[in-house]
Amino acid sequence: MNGMIRKFARQEDGAMTVGGLFFLMAMVAMGGLAVDLSHAIKVKTQMQAAADAAAHTALFQRARKDVSSSVAKQRALEIVETMMPERLNGTLLTASDIQFGYWNRATGTFTADSNSDDAVMVDISRLQSKNNAVTTFLLKFAGFSNFDIRNRAVYETYIPTCMREGLVANGVINIASNNAFTTGFCLHSNTHVDLQQGNVFQPGTVVSMPDEENIVVPGGDITTNAGLEPALRDGAYEIEILNLVPVILDDLASGGQDWSPSYITPNNVINIGFGGIDPSDFTPGRIHYAQCTTSNQAVRFRANQTYSNFVLITNCKMVFPAVTNFYDVFLGSYDRSADSVSTAAQLTIGRDDNCAGGGGTTVMTMGGIQIAASMTINGSRLVALGDISFQSGVFGINGASIVAGGDINGTTGMIFGFCGGAGMDNTFEREFFRLAL
Repeated sequence: MNGMIRKFARQEDGAMTVGGLFFLMAMVAMGGLAVDLSHAIKVKTQMQAAADAAAHTALFQRARKDVSSSVAKQRALEIVETMMPERLNGTLLTASDIQFGYWNRATGTFTADSNSDDAVMVDISRLQSKNNAVTTFLLKFAGFSNFDIRNRAVYETYIPTCMREGLVANGVINIASNNAFTTGFCLHSNTHVDLQQGNVFQPGTVVSMPDEENIVVPGGDITTNAGLEPALRDGAYEIEILNLVPVILDDLASGGQDWSPSYITPNNVINIGFGGIDPSDFTPGRIHYAQCTTSNQAVRFRANQTYSNFVLITNCKMVFPAVTNFYDVFLGSYDRSADSVSTAAQLTIGRDDNCAGGGGTTVMTMGGIQIAASMTINGSRLVALGDISFQSGVFGINGASIVAGGDINGTTGMIFGFCGGAGMDNTFEREFFRLAL
């Protein structure tokens, strides 16, 4: 018996069994961690996409569609339900998890304000406390049964600098020589920019197009235009204001309930003649309509006058004479001809007030705009579905937004300055949306 015991003690059969068990347990734990962690990461990625979509939907509905916060939140909840159904994921998001407010990009902080349509924050979660935590498959054998996952998304509205102040065209921007663009000003084409030599771009200007390699300069040498190289950018925009031209004109022509400038009280439209008109033909604070019956008729403003504080909508061409000023005025035309709006020399659009608020003017047409020499633009906007053409000596020293559905063509001696958004009120800006967090 003692010999058998001693023999058994000396046997090494199965010596790896215990070590193998420990090794197996380690492999199971590592495999469980890999499988369960990969699943959790997958769910977190899906939740982030849902949070981003919900935030964008809520803010778009609130800011662009002008719906109530409750309706905007409901639209966001519907998006999340479509992407991650409650029957599979539990309640990821409630209306109380969606907050409107303001986003401070400098500090990275969100301030809630239920009346705001500037930004929105969405908190989406799967938590044990909500009975929808992400359960584990293998790690539960190690005593770890679920993951708590929370995602946050913040969207904000913004106005791209190019859309606030600059030359913006769906077509080509053609600029001749010896023009100056001061710090902050922007040239953007959804096609390309074509420059002759001798133009000056101060530091901080932007010249953008879908592919900056498509810039056209004499001999392909960008040094022929001072400051051009650091100004070049890739970029493309949906130019929202162009889509709004008929909407804005129709609204103002019917009394201006939605798009009236701040200096206008929505009311019945006053009909006026289209011949030689002067400031006495307009009632301050009101919308006016001039009806033409043939294509050769035009609204002709009398020269050496200052016009202010009214809206004029017309189906006529509009002709601006020399030495004329327009302050706090909206002028809109349904006419689609290339010279729907034409100007003589020494015309001032917008008050020269060093970027102060008020005094700005908008000229908007379904056709084109042809501008003669020596016109000054201050805190004002020109919008045409067709081409916009400038002669020499056009000055936008104190803020100008010039937007064309076609091409923008400029000659020489132009100077465009930048207000940084100040003084560009009543210019019918359209907000864009971006993910902030």
